[in-house]
Amino acid sequence: MPGRWLARLLPYTRVFAALDADKAGTLNATRLAALSARVTPVRVPAGNDVTEYHQVGGDVRVWVMAMAGDDTRFPLRVVIPPDEARLPGLAVPAGRWQQPLTLPNQDDGSIVVVYASAEEMAVCREATRVCGERANTWSSCVDNIVKPIKLISNQNSQKCGRTLTVKKIDTLSLWRRIAAVIPLVMLLAMGMRLAQGAPVYAATLPTRAPDSLTQEAVFSIAWNSGCATPPAGAVTALEYAAGIWGVTLASPVTITVSACWTDALPCTGIACGDTASYARNFPQAPMVHTYYPIALANALSGRDLAPAGHDINVFFQSELDWSFATDTAPTTGSDFVTTALHELAHGLGFSGNMYESHNVGFCGNGPYYWYPCPSPYDRLVVDSQGIPLLSYMEPDPRVLGSKLKSDANFGGPNTMLRNNHAWIKLYTPTIWDQGTSLSHLDPSGASSYEDTLMYPTLPSRLRAIGPVTLGIMQDMGWQAAGDAPNLTSTGPMIVGANNPTPFTADLLWAGYAGQPMTYTWTGDAHATITHTDQISHDTALLTWSTPGIKRVFVTATGIATPTAATRAVLVAALNVTGTLQGMAGQPYTFKAALLPPAIGFPITYTWEAAGQIPVTHPDGGADDTVTWTWTVSDTQQITVTALVADATITATHTVHIKTIVFNHWVYLPLVQKQ
Repeated sequence: MPGRWLARLLPYTRVFAALDADKAGTLNATRLAALSARVTPVRVPAGNDVTEYHQVGGDVRVWVMAMAGDDTRFPLRVVIPPDEARLPGLAVPAGRWQQPLTLPNQDDGSIVVVYASAEEMAVCREATRVCGERANTWSSCVDNIVKPIKLISNQNSQKCGRTLTVKKIDTLSLWRRIAAVIPLVMLLAMGMRLAQGAPVYAATLPTRAPDSLTQEAVFSIAWNSGCATPPAGAVTALEYAAGIWGVTLASPVTITVSACWTDALPCTGIACGDTASYARNFPQAPMVHTYYPIALANALSGRDLAPAGHDINVFFQSELDWSFATDTAPTTGSDFVTTALHELAHGLGFSGNMYESHNVGFCGNGPYYWYPCPSPYDRLVVDSQGIPLLSYMEPDPRVLGSKLKSDANFGGPNTMLRNNHAWIKLYTPTIWDQGTSLSHLDPSGASSYEDTLMYPTLPSRLRAIGPVTLGIMQDMGWQAAGDAPNLTSTGPMIVGANNPTPFTADLLWAGYAGQPMTYTWTGDAHATITHTDQISHDTALLTWSTPGIKRVFVTATGIATPTAATRAVLVAALNVTGTLQGMAGQPYTFKAALLPPAIGFPITYTWEAAGQIPVTHPDGGADDTVTWTWTVSDTQQITVTALVADATITATHTVHIKTIVFNHWVYLPLVQKQ
């Protein structure tokens, strides 16, 4: 394996390799298993491969996370809609479900379930699927299919009920025993950490608010034992640099750093740093469908979303002549503290994940797929006209490629407040330099000496974070520590098109004394809203008519240091298609499609029409269908409601039904032949 790929795999604890279920795949699986005892051959629970498992209704994510044993979603709270809750075959954990008195967007009869683990949820879903088809033979189903599960029925002990007591069940062992038949997916335990780039589908419990949004961040540094032993000066200097970031940014969760002292860097230069993993669509994420560096995601969530691993990776060249001076200016060698400040910034999120290859721009796709994309940083990169670079992905990504090599600026509101209300230019050389392009400030743009910290070429000595650099961090979602004012914004991740939706802003500042504030709300494809003579809280109703991801900015002025906050929401609309007129007694199929597809969130579709029984389809995809037949002539209006996260999106479709009229006489002319 080439060294550059090995270096990229080292930060991951588990790697899944999907092999075909044929002779060659079985042979390769056997060879891999022979390499190390940490290689485990496994097989999907149903079907011959992952695709077939998904096609038969298997939950690939639940199964993968169960195999990995590292799903940070659990305990997981799930709302089961009324129609599914009434099914005789529904299986849920005993003692961890309730029927809420009131629940928005749900009828009476819905229930709330808390699953303790991925294994438990997988067992309950399998019991529902298998035993639900055998409602009259539940006891034999339990005995023969899911022996570790004991039924406690609220209604009829002979039929499938709603509660199950899930005893200790080793589903991993069961799956691994099945895996011995045909190795398909290889689990390679690499010994470090697993990237958390997958979506978080639902709110995890418990949800704890941060102790204090402005408490200083604490760093915990561990030097990688697989690397060379660092000198004592490097250990002290890295802790000193982390302390500078600690008094600059706020986080209620300890930021963990893995440091490596090596002569074989996984990058060019004298050092490198990056986030160890990402999280997206967690409940407190300000931007939807956005990959947050794990340290920032933890700070926003108020808890550790990936407790099994560290948050930041940093590597330092061991063969370099370093100066480990802290307070004093270095006399010889490269300044270690300045370098460490720079690399920790990358690990905290100061990095662009878009990239260019052969004049084509990419984000989360392409020939290399360097990093999950977009990140909060990517969402706020604009060209010299203020147009987000991500908007150039379609229809021609070559335009994005051109911009990434010529015209990229950071356009977040906090950054502009600290840069004379102007975007700050990013480093975009005409030849793309992976790891350097887009992820640094252009040397022609910084307005303060401290902001030279994020130049591609470092200055000789820095011991502070510049105002523009801090503004970029705040725009991504970090809160400034200490006495600096911060603005937070709340609102839904998904909203319906043409649906006025409230968003709120709150000033977090110990120095606020009741002075009047002005809040200015702006956003993609939205008119500016200004509220004057406000206090430390404001609310604005925002409405969009076109679907897509829209950024929302709110700026608070009227204090010595104005501050701002950024969100990104998915505006969704439903499009219903089908016949406009038909005949009574004939079946007709209608289709509802969500625009754009809300990937990463469960969708529940409800169909309603006069003379028809309402139909609800939980866990739907980007589109859904229903087939209905009317028996009378009339104009029928079909209403479709899609429940996505906290958003309710509705569309209607009108169809004219006519009745076939029989027994009509038709008179033909009579001709008499002579």
